[in-house]
Amino acid sequence: MATVNLGRIKPVFRGAYSGSTAYVVDDIVTHGNESFICIQAHGAGTQATSQTAYWTKLAAKGTDGTDVGTTITTQGDILYRDGSGLARLAAGTSGYYLKTQGTGANPVWSEVTAKFVKAQKFHHTTRYTIASGNSDIALWTWGNFNKQSATSKLYYHGYCSGQETENDQSFIKFTATPSSGSAETDNHNLTHGAHSTSILAQFANLTGAFDTAFATGNVSLSMVLSSDGVPNRGKGGDGMIWNPNNSDDGRLPATSAGSWLTVYEIED
Repeated sequence: MATVNLGRIKPVFRGAYSGSTAYVVDDIVTHGNESFICIQAHGAGTQATSQTAYWTKLAAKGTDGTDVGTTITTQGDILYRDGSGLARLAAGTSGYYLKTQGTGANPVWSEVTAKFVKAQKFHHTTRYTIASGNSDIALWTWGNFNKQSATSKLYYHGYCSGQETENDQSFIKFTATPSSGSAETDNHNLTHGAHSTSILAQFANLTGAFDTAFATGNVSLSMVLSSDGVPNRGKGGDGMIWNPNNSDDGRLPATSAGSWLTVYEIED
């Protein structure tokens, strides 16, 4: 009469293969990230899982992937795929951008070379009353423009609000003074020729560019009123007002709307 081993009605999992263990039919082991079932009993250390007369592979492992932890190793690394697999792009130079180069090419870090660098807006609302006189008067400083590039230049556009702000001799000196290097002054609302025509402008426009490529860092922007040596600022020589409010003209706001300036840093 046949003997039935009740413990062998189903396969038995024996864990990781060990050369010091004897195995019988239907034992299942793991080895090398794969699993095997014993098809012929054998003693300890006599038949490795590679012996097909004793073991049948139940499940084969897939293709090993790349260990990401060994590919990217440093803070700032970027993981991408090159022509053969995963690859590392080390952190680029500060301020550079990640540039794609199209199908079939790897990404790279690249320097920003765009013409436009930055823009900054300034606003000034302080009311100034200027009496008649023939000397230059400092009006106000707009503030500092923090220049980013040593090769760029500053372009600007804005207006200064005024009440009888110019006569036939007065004009604005708009000055840029870098933290290192020489200042440059642009003249505005300077009457062409012999100064024979009164301007009497309600707004003084500021539009232009400085020729100097100032050094990086802060550039101070300031306003000076010049009368060109003639003591008759304003209509009839009775002075002028900058950034007026409704105390000067009831049609104006109670608080001066002020003067505005936008400065652009552009690579020439």
